[in-house]
Amino acid sequence: METSFVEYVNRTDPATKPYRSHSAKKNPFYGKKIFAACGAADPLVQFDYSREFLENVVVGPARNKTAQQSLEVYVQPDVQHLVTDESTY
Repeated sequence: METSFVEYVNRTDPATKPYRSHSAKKNPFYGKKIFAACGAADPLVQFDYSREFLENVVVGPARNKTAQQSLEVYVQPDVQHLVTDESTY
């Protein structure tokens, strides 16, 4: 059966899974390291599109130093849809 790209993304996108869960079995991001680099002036992929996810994704136990270091969000001021030297460090 042929499916559209949108249907495929909706079915397989991990961001549609329970990313707020504290269960490693339910949450595909639990125990993972995430780095998100965003341009504050990006007209194509605005940071607001990712904000809710990045502010609520659970990557480990609450108040755990290792878990807190597993998520890094870098929003570079005045940058559009570009990869900059600063975002690759």
